[in-house]
Amino acid sequence: MLRTEEQVEEIESKQVIECPFGKIDVEAKDILFFPEGLYGYDQTHRYLVWEVKEYLPFRWLICLEDPELIFPVVDPRIVHPDYNPKIDSTEPEDEILAIVTMGRTVESVTVNLRAPIVISRGQNRAKQVILTDSHYPLRHRVLKS
Repeated sequence: MLRTEEQVEEIESKQVIECPFGKIDVEAKDILFFPEGLYGYDQTHRYLVWEVKEYLPFRWLICLEDPELIFPVVDPRIVHPDYNPKIDSTEPEDEILAIVTMGRTVESVTVNLRAPIVISRGQNRAKQVILTDSHYPLRHRVLKS
């Protein structure tokens, strides 16, 4: 079967990954490139922010090089409404996410406010930033006791 150039581009721009959530269709436009990787995972560079209605406001940062590597993430302003870190390279349209650490109980779930992920959707690039002179905690409890 002969394909048009547009059909070939569409096929090349899509891929299917298999992860603990099942099979997920990934479009090239949704892939985020982390030039430096995430801290502790500097060899992985391509990720997808995946969203499922039932889990909102939590989303999933899925590594495309290793789909078993998945981080729950959330907009930090949901758990800390006045969150406004001083990050030099951000633009108004950038999105900021924070990695969530699941605990044994709901009360022990925390969010890392000290090392947010800054996403430049226009460039499909992202970076985890360590806030060195910050009062934001590494383990901010989602639910207060």
